[in-house]
Amino acid sequence: MRKICFSLAFIATTIIAVAQSSYPCVVKTDNQWKLSNYSSELGEFEAPTISLGSEYSRNTFIKYAGQNQYAYSSFDGTSSTIHVRNDAGGHFKSTRLYDHVLSLSFVESKNKLVYLATSKVPNYYDFLTEDVSITILDLVDNTSLKVKIPTFSIFVPTLPYVGQQTKKDARGLTQTHNFSISLPTVNTDKSEFLFVARDIPGFNRLVKLDLNTNKVRTVSVQIEALSLAYCATTKTVKGLTVEENADGSSSYYVVDINDMTGEVSNKVLLEVQNKALATEQNGSIQYDAELDQLFVTKTVNGATMAYQIDAESNEVVESSAVTENADIFIPQQTSKDHSRLFTLSNVVKVYPNPTQDVISVETDLDMLVDAIVLTDATGKVLRNISVQSGMTTNQINIANVSQGIYYLKVTSGTETHVEKIVKY
Repeated sequence: MRKICFSLAFIATTIIAVAQSSYPCVVKTDNQWKLSNYSSELGEFEAPTISLGSEYSRNTFIKYAGQNQYAYSSFDGTSSTIHVRNDAGGHFKSTRLYDHVLSLSFVESKNKLVYLATSKVPNYYDFLTEDVSITILDLVDNTSLKVKIPTFSIFVPTLPYVGQQTKKDARGLTQTHNFSISLPTVNTDKSEFLFVARDIPGFNRLVKLDLNTNKVRTVSVQIEALSLAYCATTKTVKGLTVEENADGSSSYYVVDINDMTGEVSNKVLLEVQNKALATEQNGSIQYDAELDQLFVTKTVNGATMAYQIDAESNEVVESSAVTENADIFIPQQTSKDHSRLFTLSNVVKVYPNPTQDVISVETDLDMLVDAIVLTDATGKVLRNISVQSGMTTNQINIANVSQGIYYLKVTSGTETHVEKIVKY
């Protein structure tokens, strides 16, 4: 495991082993957001360098294009600007928008930025709310496509947000409405942009934008989500959720969300805390593909906790108390050859699954497979398949193994794809 940087004054209850030498943070000093790096070898932060300004929008910093470029959004109170810069601070692209950008996601396979944004509109409650839309920004030609989401509105333009707002309408009547919207994620296997929000009628829905067709679908869910993360190894959408208890306290969970049915499973409690003010309740969940772990931060009433979580079981591995003056950033993994816009998980097909006897492992013609290994749930190697050079399909016979759950690991260079196999 690696130690993850959360702030300039990092307070850790546990020491975590290191997986890489340094990684970026966005820290706030003297009301300015600045880039920094944490050296895991020295166990200390470097001095903040490039300033992102005081108008930097939280939860919008991302790294992409082989980790040599980054993007973020700023908001001046009226409109947002998306900035694209390089590691040396070169500011080579700015896109001014007349919306308020709430989040940024980079989709490597499409070479596009996808973001949630709001614009002020009145709704039938006579509230001045922010109407939510999804925008796809092409980084090559700088063109954009806005996909509107009817009936979805929120009151506070910041993510994540879960809470209740009360306001007098134009008639002088007091109106109360619950608003909810989560930090989004991208399902890289399906090329879908996902988030959870509560629409105006009051129903929580998982919103899914198909990045191949630009069509939006929604699935009803019975959760209030603060943040989503797509876990590539289990092909599961993970959620950081919150529930209000009868005594007024709030319970926080990590859950699996079925993106087809909206069903919630594998629900693990993080902790219970006294009810927080709506504007002070936030959190994020991120997936580290290199370590196959989830990283969660949660802030309630100014107190921040960070958790390392097993991506398979959703159980907490480590927890730390931190101060909230930095954005956490878990870098996305990119393919070694950045001219190829796919990763190993996108080009490996395993079928049939479930199976009784033979498993076929199909890979892209250009993908050189080094090893295929079948293990049981304890990690014991059951099959070590001799991969034939130039073959795009390899077969494994598991007719003589017992019924149960197994794991197939396909390795190519430094990348490993893990597929859960069900033998019946």
